[in-house]
Amino acid sequence: MPTRSSRNDASPSGCAWCGRGTDAGSGRSSATYATEDTASGRPVRPRRPGLRFGRGSKAGAVRGVTFDFWNTLYTDGGDDTAGTITARRIEVLRQALRQRGAGVPDEALWSAHRSGLDAGNEAWYAWRQYGARDYVRHVFNALAFDPSDDLVHATARAIEEVGQHAQLRLLPGAAETITTLARQDVILGLISDTVLTPGRVLNCFLERDGLLPFFAALTYSDVTGFPKPDPRMFYQTLQRMSVVAEEALHVGDVPRTDIAGALHAGMRAVRYAGEHDLRDPPKPLAVIHDHRELLRIIRV
Repeated sequence: MPTRSSRNDASPSGCAWCGRGTDAGSGRSSATYATEDTASGRPVRPRRPGLRFGRGSKAGAVRGVTFDFWNTLYTDGGDDTAGTITARRIEVLRQALRQRGAGVPDEALWSAHRSGLDAGNEAWYAWRQYGARDYVRHVFNALAFDPSDDLVHATARAIEEVGQHAQLRLLPGAAETITTLARQDVILGLISDTVLTPGRVLNCFLERDGLLPFFAALTYSDVTGFPKPDPRMFYQTLQRMSVVAEEALHVGDVPRTDIAGALHAGMRAVRYAGEHDLRDPPKPLAVIHDHRELLRIIRV
């Protein structure tokens, strides 16, 4: 399962999504954030002209493109970054326990942490949403500590905010491709599973890199309550984009969630293999290693 961290230490303050320097929820871009679980169903037909697939393709117009976040648009930079984020989260747990007079040996705390991540991995493979609250409750239960709901909420929030300090970077060609598609009036969306780092924190990276205004819809599993490949993740995104599935394409790295989910929703799918080359079924329309290859596939 991809690592779920987020945001660079050097990122600017005043992120409207994280609430750093501004009131959370103010000053947002023109993107529409998935703030509620809307009804699934096919979206209305768009009015914009679409791009066409490359020569020889029988596919029709492309009016909308959706992207996965982790290991498709962004990578966390490797084990060093993950280790730093993990250490910060362990410290959040330790402080929460100490404040309630519960001293726990480091070995026991790390063991409970690993067990919490394993539980998240199992949930992801079972297509169940697992977030910071689930993780915190699991860790406390593993340590035989009975927390109040308020403590779970506060600790989970702190665990989530740690993600702001990760060293995320855009993958090759992502920024150029997003801006080029937007200039061609292709409607863009983002569909991402989340675990310990929620969508509101991930939005800070898009804002930091100047990409947030290009997205008409941002759909995260911590908000919907279900992860990919649940077709509702795709239907809800397309509904906000006002694009029908037959005229949309999804780009992601994981075959069983990104490719399978998009195909089940009636979309076409391209697998991004620039970070991890996962060759499991189902078969995508194409495989790319640089996002600029997508521009050739749909003849931009």
